[in-house]
Amino acid sequence: MNSQNNSFWNTFVPSGENYLWRSDILWLNVIADGVIALALLFIAFTFYTVVRKQPQSPYRARLTLFLWFTLVASVTHMVAVWTVWHGDYGVQGLSKSIAAIIAIATAVAVGARMPVMMSGKRVRELETLNQKLQFQIEAQEVATDNLINAEQQMRQFLQQAPDGLLIVEPSGRIEYTNDMLNAMFGRPPGDLNNQSILEILPERSRGLISPFHNDLYSTELAHSEQGGAEFIGMRKDGTEFPVEIRLRPIYSRERGSRLTVLATLRDLTDRKETEESTRKNLEELAHVSRLNTVGQMAAGLAHELNQPLTAITSNLHTAMSIQRSKKKPDPILMEMMEENYNSALRAGQIIKSLRRLVRKKEGEKYPTNINDLITLSQNFIGAEAKAAGVEIVSLLDELLPRTLTDAVQLQQVMVNLMRNAIEELSHSGKDNPVISIGTSIDSHGLICVSVADNGPGMTEAVRESLFQPYITSKDGGMGLGLPICRTIVESHGGELWLDSNYVEGSRFLFTIAITTTPEEAS
Repeated sequence: MNSQNNSFWNTFVPSGENYLWRSDILWLNVIADGVIALALLFIAFTFYTVVRKQPQSPYRARLTLFLWFTLVASVTHMVAVWTVWHGDYGVQGLSKSIAAIIAIATAVAVGARMPVMMSGKRVRELETLNQKLQFQIEAQEVATDNLINAEQQMRQFLQQAPDGLLIVEPSGRIEYTNDMLNAMFGRPPGDLNNQSILEILPERSRGLISPFHNDLYSTELAHSEQGGAEFIGMRKDGTEFPVEIRLRPIYSRERGSRLTVLATLRDLTDRKETEESTRKNLEELAHVSRLNTVGQMAAGLAHELNQPLTAITSNLHTAMSIQRSKKKPDPILMEMMEENYNSALRAGQIIKSLRRLVRKKEGEKYPTNINDLITLSQNFIGAEAKAAGVEIVSLLDELLPRTLTDAVQLQQVMVNLMRNAIEELSHSGKDNPVISIGTSIDSHGLICVSVADNGPGMTEAVRESLFQPYITSKDGGMGLGLPICRTIVESHGGELWLDSNYVEGSRFLFTIAITTTPEEAS
């Protein structure tokens, strides 16, 4: 062997030569050294963790020595694996020397504490510490069980809450929803988890919730509840409904800051419907009150008009008698006086009928031919129709039976319906405006009367409020004509309605029960 091979750091024959490169012996040693090295590294890491997390420990110095000893010992076994294929025995010896020095220091340090560790006082201290640790573990287990039970009870409470509840993160992401909220929005359980709160609002309402939500995180509202705001919610199928939202921050005691928000949602559909129903009832009561006022006024007006009408008819009757006593009465004057006389009589009958209607008193009913009433009504309103250029066409069932009616009231219905049609046609610009009147027996055995025109028809808004008192589309109208007509028809055992399927203009229909005795008529 030359001088170079005698150098400390020169490479010698690998230790694998000593094993004659037998794979079984070689790999047995390599694996054993490798496993020991890894195990010592893990032990060293464990000591490092203990030393770092417990800087005030009285055993910090000794644990540090154990840390370095296991670390250097691990390196020694790694070098042993290296020398199997490389003869660097100087490095191996150096690592073993360092391990030996640290081992001696560790042994001295542990030996110095051995008398104390073996004394009975130390054993009692360790037993006391062990008991305290056991109590702490048991207390921690009880606290953990209580926390789990409290969380389960809280979730059960949230699930049984009468309102919809959801927990929202500051970003607006939904963390939890209860069964009531899922049912309210038509969602299966868990469907809204990790979704944005905007998913339960239609597009037009999403801009409204953002400032409401952001205010909850402002310093001024740190301990307040934001609530009572109404929004439009959207179910999974896209249907919308009114909803009230209340937001309240949920705090963390450890951090003293809001982590999530509890949102309470309530479906306002039933409440809105109740409010709407109450509003309509109040309107109806107001209408009834106004109708009673008008009724009282009408009764007083009828009483006041009855006397001058009586005087008019009396004077006309006297004038006609004087005219007839003459040798050559003026036929034109006689015709005018007779027409005025008949009109005054009819006005008196209408006033009497109006007084009975206001007093809700049944008028006297006589056997009547409905076709004759229609003919009289046409004659009465014929001048108005002619002036407006409207043609009235009748298609009457000649086989209609006679029925007990208050002829004056039914004639008032016919005149009102025909006058409405004339007014509608006069503003329609039609070249050939026509009113068609028909009578028949319907499938229920009632007399059915129809009054139709070929005008432009009615809008949906007008149709909905057609029979409501005090609502009218006419300038200067009171909105009482059709409601009074319906009342008259109903007093004759029938109904009055607008045919919604008629597309050639507007058509009103009303029915009258066929009665032959006063008992049936009442």
